[in-house]
Amino acid sequence: MTLPPHEQESPPPGIHCHAVTKRFGVATALRDFELETSGSMILSLLGPSGCGKTTALRIIAGFERPDSGAVSIGGESVAADDVFVPPENRKVGMVFQDYALFPHMTVAENVGYGAPSRSVEPALSLVGLDRHGSRMPHELSGGEQQRVALARALAPGPTAVLLDEPFSNLDASLRDRMRREVRHILKDAGTTTVFVTHDQEDALAMADVVAVMRTGTVLQVATPLELYRNPVSPWVASFVGESDVFAGTAGMGSVETALGTFPHASPLRGEVIVMVRPEWVHPSPAIDGRATVIEQEFFGHDQLLVLELGETRLRSRVGHVPGLAVGDRVDVGIDELVLFPKGAA
Repeated sequence: MTLPPHEQESPPPGIHCHAVTKRFGVATALRDFELETSGSMILSLLGPSGCGKTTALRIIAGFERPDSGAVSIGGESVAADDVFVPPENRKVGMVFQDYALFPHMTVAENVGYGAPSRSVEPALSLVGLDRHGSRMPHELSGGEQQRVALARALAPGPTAVLLDEPFSNLDASLRDRMRREVRHILKDAGTTTVFVTHDQEDALAMADVVAVMRTGTVLQVATPLELYRNPVSPWVASFVGESDVFAGTAGMGSVETALGTFPHASPLRGEVIVMVRPEWVHPSPAIDGRATVIEQEFFGHDQLLVLELGETRLRSRVGHVPGLAVGDRVDVGIDELVLFPKGAA
């Protein structure tokens, strides 16, 4: 039976950071940082190096103390003006970038470090390493070592798990597989997860929600699909996937550009910035087409074209288009677009 909305249970509280600020000397690493998770949500802090995402993770874990603001985990305050709970009492599991396994301990001993012995086998089973307990870390592959580190973080039954750049040490093929495996493990564990990354593919592929950071501040929090299709600024658009921007003039229901007139649903009017993703752009051969193909790069499953009209250039990622080559004239169709106010950054 499904309860009516007012009677349904709310998801258990996860991590809540409110107005957190952290300075290191004259540099401000976090400025009024806000974050909220709940239930078994997997949230990614995504941003370039130096944006403050690792500082945020360390403050949540208790390795750093905020200068101001508050942090709660599982509904309990762990950092505030008059509160500071040390890391070992926060019920948080941590997976470090280099895994930080003890080389002189077996897999089972690593997982059991700081956790009840009865939790070792269930934790190893959860990550698919139940037959590896007697092995040493150096005998494992990079992906297996990562799963040991994850089992160690989960063994004490934490309220939340934090991961710092969890896939940066893995090669591309293993990285794809481990994203799927780690997401499956964390969802089975049912714990709130926050992981930091500078790689937008990691964030979009693994997270339920992505928080994009820049210069110590969260710019946008959204699902991967919403973030990709409706970024709040040109900078977010360029950081989360490929994008191109060009000028336009928006009227009611359509926007005029050098490439043609295209429909839109934005409330903006007047001069605007138009953003498109390469897969939204579809060229078609036309003798009198407005644009010219100036570059063509094949990838097997698709190809990347660069189109030019005057000072406007944009990319198009499409499958095989018969008879299309560098130098050809094309008309341009656009499936989707996003408008920003003129001057937006």
